[in-house]
Amino acid sequence: MDTELMVIAKDTENFINEIVTTKGGNLPDVIGDVLKIFEFTDFKAKAWKIMSDKMTKLSDQQEVHDLALASGQRWGAARIYAKKRIGEITMEMPKSRALFEKNSDGTIRNTGATDVPGKQEKLKEQGLTTQSVSDAERMAKNPEIVEEVIERAIEKGEIPTQTAVLNRISVKKQHERAEESRIRNTDKRVKTTPKIVKDYLEGLKDFTHLLEFSLSAAERGQFSPESIGVIGKRQERICVLFDSLMEAISE
Repeated sequence: MDTELMVIAKDTENFINEIVTTKGGNLPDVIGDVLKIFEFTDFKAKAWKIMSDKMTKLSDQQEVHDLALASGQRWGAARIYAKKRIGEITMEMPKSRALFEKNSDGTIRNTGATDVPGKQEKLKEQGLTTQSVSDAERMAKNPEIVEEVIERAIEKGEIPTQTAVLNRISVKKQHERAEESRIRNTDKRVKTTPKIVKDYLEGLKDFTHLLEFSLSAAERGQFSPESIGVIGKRQERICVLFDSLMEAISE
């Protein structure tokens, strides 16, 4: 029996490692199967976090803590990929449409029936709430944030969580709304300004986007020492010109 349990445990670890390696690519297409995997990975990730937290308080248990943390990070990542997979599946599920028929007087009435079983009904059968499905679909729509959160959590020695992914998605949405509002306001002002000012404002918008992408790359250590030196020199020139422009505008 011990040998059988060891084989099962090894197979489970291999499967979880494959989920992480393939970024969820080995997960099944049936929502019920993915849901079982999510529930299991959720349980295991929480258990490893509890053990990791306990070992943190014991100075002589660093090795055990490191092992628990590494396991928690794998199971935490697998849990996130399983949740994301649920969202990918639910987004593809057809929504039911109400069926109508014509009355004898020519008016149209809703029969109360639908052409296919409703998406909500199917999800309810699986025990999935509207909020849970909404969270899963938000994760499925933002795979780049899923990867970013997992990578950063591992770099910081933390266990990646669904909450962190959803919070990051919310921040992104807020930034997008703020940017859309800024662009609308800018566009209104640009309509009444000279062409050179319009060109400059459009250039600033593109430059801002480029800076944001570059900042993300810099945080990942993607700038070489040579490129840093070149950037420093050119940045000085840009700063001088910008200061001169601001002085001219303020006069």
